[in-house]
Amino acid sequence: MRHRSMDALRWKWWGCPLGVVLLAILSNGVILWGAPRLLVFAADFVLACLLPGYLLTQIALPEDALDGAERIALTMGMGFAALILGTLGLHYLPGPLTILHILALYDGLTLLLVITLFLRKRRNPFSGSGRSSIPDDQLRGSGASVHQGREKTGFFLRETGVLPLVALLLVAAFFRLTHLGYSEFQGDEARAMLLAAGVLQGQDEILFLHKKGPVEVLLPAAFYALQGTADELTARLPFALASLAGVLTVYILARRLFPRHPLVAPVAAGLLAVDGYLVAFGRIVQYQSVVFLMMGLAAWCFARWYRHPSPTLAVLGASFVAVGSLAHYEAILVIPFMAWLFWTRGWHDRWPLRQWVRQALGPILAFAVIAGIFYVPFVRHPHFAQTAQYIAERRIGGELLYNNLTRFFHLATFYNSTYYIVFLILGLLALIVHQLWASLRPAPLAMAIQAALAAGLLGIVLFPQALVIQGLNLAFLPFAATLAALIAAPRIATELKATFLWFGVPFLIAAFFTLKPNTHFYTMFPAWAILVGVAMGRPLTADQRPPSRWMATVGRRRSAVALAAFSILLAIFGYYVYIVFVRHTPDYRRGYPATRPPFYPVVYGDKVPKGGVFGFPHRGGWKAIGALYAQGVLQGSYSANEEPLITSWYTRRAAWCRDDADYYFITSVIHDIENIPVDRIRAENTLWGRVWADGRPILEIYSRQPVAAPTDYDLADLQGVFDAVTQPDLSLWALEEPVPRYRVDAVLGGRVRLLGFDAPRQVVAGGALPLVLYWEPLAPFDRHYNVFSHIEVEGERIWGQSDGTPDCGRQPTTGWQPGQVVIDSHSLPVDPATPPGEYPLLVGLYDPMTGERLLVVGRDVNPYGNAAYLGMVGVIAPQEGGP
Repeated sequence: MRHRSMDALRWKWWGCPLGVVLLAILSNGVILWGAPRLLVFAADFVLACLLPGYLLTQIALPEDALDGAERIALTMGMGFAALILGTLGLHYLPGPLTILHILALYDGLTLLLVITLFLRKRRNPFSGSGRSSIPDDQLRGSGASVHQGREKTGFFLRETGVLPLVALLLVAAFFRLTHLGYSEFQGDEARAMLLAAGVLQGQDEILFLHKKGPVEVLLPAAFYALQGTADELTARLPFALASLAGVLTVYILARRLFPRHPLVAPVAAGLLAVDGYLVAFGRIVQYQSVVFLMMGLAAWCFARWYRHPSPTLAVLGASFVAVGSLAHYEAILVIPFMAWLFWTRGWHDRWPLRQWVRQALGPILAFAVIAGIFYVPFVRHPHFAQTAQYIAERRIGGELLYNNLTRFFHLATFYNSTYYIVFLILGLLALIVHQLWASLRPAPLAMAIQAALAAGLLGIVLFPQALVIQGLNLAFLPFAATLAALIAAPRIATELKATFLWFGVPFLIAAFFTLKPNTHFYTMFPAWAILVGVAMGRPLTADQRPPSRWMATVGRRRSAVALAAFSILLAIFGYYVYIVFVRHTPDYRRGYPATRPPFYPVVYGDKVPKGGVFGFPHRGGWKAIGALYAQGVLQGSYSANEEPLITSWYTRRAAWCRDDADYYFITSVIHDIENIPVDRIRAENTLWGRVWADGRPILEIYSRQPVAAPTDYDLADLQGVFDAVTQPDLSLWALEEPVPRYRVDAVLGGRVRLLGFDAPRQVVAGGALPLVLYWEPLAPFDRHYNVFSHIEVEGERIWGQSDGTPDCGRQPTTGWQPGQVVIDSHSLPVDPATPPGEYPLLVGLYDPMTGERLLVVGRDVNPYGNAAYLGMVGVIAPQEGGP
């Protein structure tokens, strides 16, 4: 018994039960101690992702069945899955999401997994070969086992030679991590962060109001809860790390698929390390990096299952797809790859119907349960009708077929160099030609089919309207025929056919069956990179005869030359990505075409292609504005020439008044423009201040009040101030489906319901209280009413107020219609003489001609029944409310 116990404990120090528990305790200490932000993030990531991922991998797959690269990739994938599903489960609990919820869940999960693993090791300390007794040569495909393949990898990738992989990961890390926190949030990132704040606030329906899966909200929400505040760097880091893990996953996948051709894996991983789409998505708070990782892991599980069938692998693969679908529906586009391997295995082994059902049941149930955790209530929610309409009309479109080839090439060669995309296209074409020539017999038939397909592909590229027949665009036919020929060809390896499907199905859907695919072509790039890796790697390792010493020397030299040439190509491809996404001075996108290097030709001319701009560096000075509001230097409403979705994150709870604001913020670095009359604002207001960054002014502050001279602010001095005050208690009015922080039960005049409001519970005497009201009209108004909002002791005195037409004059009540939600922002100046204390906050509607108020019914009503009662507001003396 003692011998068995010692075997159960004989892990590496960090992998034994005691080591895991110590790491968990250390992580808790760092989090609770309040260490520097990056150190806290590292502890968060270890506790909520790495430890659960490592333990789940150890439990699900025996350690000695995986090499180090595979174990790391699976640890990351399992960890992200645990982090996503755990945070989703916590969100379903009523009330706000707090640090205690996260710590309790992942401390408990870690302890449970440690106990489970310890007991398993104790019962069977020698378990874990994980090998199937089925010989590999019974299956067609690569024709060699993974183990045999590794023995044939030559000088380039021996089992102990990890330097090439480490080098590729360092390259990928450079492009994803360098200056990661430089840029401010762009619109989609700000939306995700606002939704994450809603999760922390306890907004139960917030995820169902999003039109996508919840992952891009749940990941930042988890770290937001653990840290208490959020900044751009730590919000983006999980997605950058997922992208890095995705590159590693494609490496291990390509090695499993084509073990006899060791160059395939590094070529594929190298191409993706510098891929502009994946770099851009790895640098923002968006879902794509998680989709990339989960698709790769799902494919790896089924590639390994195909060689060594195991129910665990099949269930894991389906689970990874399900987690990926929680990021975005398009994660299911890897299913054709998995289904082909599944079908081929069953067909080859002549499974009876019962075995087909038994083999498929586990993966299907795993996918249904994991995806259903979110998508069942999501589909049942009333808002899903709007989501479905958005997808059908704005994404898929009303027509049956399209031709997006030109749009794809333009956008792809903006995110990447033209050299990179042309290289991928030529590599893919070379592989297709070779495979069809080698697979089809007789040779004249192969030549005829290739000539027909080539003519069709070239024709549709040169003459896009050639296959438009009676308004129906049949441009997809040559491409679909090519894919069908590859799948039908009898001599193409099963794994290669599966990879062609993984590339071809997403390509066909995005290019020909979607109205606005924009950047969604990225889902085919992992398979595309693998196929190009096959095109490059197979010729160098095609001769499988036992090599003589002379032949081995020639082979090594040939591989070295190929490696050197490929490294030069990666440098050319990567430098373009560097100047576009990593280097922020000069600003490539906003300075285009002046910033375009002459040695990188483009086909789209001097205008940036349309279709989605993500990950490009930008810094408009908004953190300085947020810091000035936090310090009390700025008090009052604002308007800006940047999208409110972005500015609302940085101004936190300040009131938005587009045309009648206390302050106007005009930035020269615009990401998503808000059309306000900039020239008129400059002419009618005073330049109050300027924000400087990188040695130049980037944002101007205009005010109604005259000043002797504008004040200059350095962004570098204010960024830390803003980062320290980014608690999740901000207003969510800028969301497409806004939700109030505080709910109200009040109906005014039987015509409008006050749904809720946003406002701080404390204000400084002499300052301004920001207030956002959410009105839901129940019936049309036949006359105009003003809104009043008062800090008032009724019958005595009004200490602060804002009266006027709703939404700063933009939405009079005569235009309100049932079914809409009116966002009505106010800024209440508070009398400097207000004694410290608690005061009622009252709002309502009144006729400006007579002064008569609408009667109010509901739970939250003042004693006179003519105002909605929003609770008490604390007024504090100025010296107590300083920054």
